[in-house]
Amino acid sequence: IQAKRASEAIELAQALLDAIHREAEKTRDRPLQGQVERFSASVFEVMQTVEEAPRDLPAARRYLGLYLKGARDATRSYAELTRNRSDDAARAQYLSLMSDLEAQFRAKRETLLEDNRSALDIEIDVLRHRLAQDGVTPDKEDPLNA
Repeated sequence: IQAKRASEAIELAQALLDAIHREAEKTRDRPLQGQVERFSASVFEVMQTVEEAPRDLPAARRYLGLYLKGARDATRSYAELTRNRSDDAARAQYLSLMSDLEAQFRAKRETLLEDNRSALDIEIDVLRHRLAQDGVTPDKEDPLNA
């Protein structure tokens, strides 16, 4: 069930990213499109992390849904605003938003990876404790224990 939900969330996130790219292309602003590409790369990293560990979906759901919808809407609004005239202040504000979102997605991915590491550490500790309770001790000559 978790894998199915993660897959659905990733499909939605990909559709939102595609919409963001389409809207950014309308601006014909290469540097802005480059910022959207960098943002997309950070989103893709979160998507990949969730795909590899579907249990991370609840922690990433807001990012892959709400924040991406907001980015899509902001990109659409910016593209519409600049369709007939340039607006340097709006451009700077949009680029700042996308840069902030990129940083937040990268930070979220790091948090997800750290949480996965913590979960692994806990699983290892629990298993070692159970082994010790059962009187099983590690073989010092086993290279896997090094």
